[in-house]
Formats: sequence, structure tokens, C-alpha cells
Amino acid sequence: MNTRWNDLISFFKMRKARNLEIEGVSVFICQWMKGHGCALPPFGILVGPDHNQDLIRHEFGHILQYKSRGFFRFYFQVGIPSLLNLFLLGLEKWISGKNQIIPLHSELTVEKEANALSFSYFNKIEK
Repeated sequence: MNTRWNDLISFFKMRKARNLEIEGVSVFICQWMKGHGCALPPFGILVGPDHNQDLIRHEFGHILQYKSRGFFRFYFQVGIPSLLNLFLLGLEKWISGKNQIIPLHSELTVEKEANALSFSYFNKIEK
């Protein structure tokens, strides 16, 4: 890895998970991402220290979306809308104390698609 990437890893308090890759994609543990994950293709998958296999597989589903869409379509159709949804959910909850208008993150079409792609991918491998 180049020096700039190592500096970024240090800045965000990430560490590459030892012996944890999924289909050649690096997985990074981020102390501040408790219970959450994020796919940042082509760099890898970020998960909290309390990650599980289902979370990593879901994030790998986003890697599959990236592979089928390409960089720009992935980030404009999946990445940015997904992050915006999380931001708006947090803002709405902070303002009103509950979720009333913004759809839950897991209900977004791109999140359901990531689950379906991952499920299909790993069921083919495990059979």
C-alpha cells in the first residue's frame, strides 16, 4: 500500500483485519463504526469491531453493485444516496426523536439489492 493510503488508515483509526478478506476484497476494522459497515470500492470494506459475517456479506453486495455499475454510477446511484439517507435519518431522529418521514436505511432499494446480490453470490459458491 502506498504512504498516502497508510496515512488515511491511521487518521481514521482503521486497521486491516488480519486474515479477513472476502473474495479478494480487503476488510478494515474501524473502532468508531460500532455496529455498522461501509463499502468503499475499489478500496475495501469498513466494519466496526463488533462486525459479523452477515454485515460483511451485505457490504460485499455493494462491491458487486460497484462491479456491475462502475465507479461513477455506483457512487451516484448507490453510495451518495445511501449516505444521504443515513444523514437524513440521523437528523430527523435528532430533531423529532423518532423516524417519521425518511425511509429506513434497510428499506432502500439499493440496500435490498445488495442483500439479494450477496445472497445469490454466496449461495452459488456454497452449493
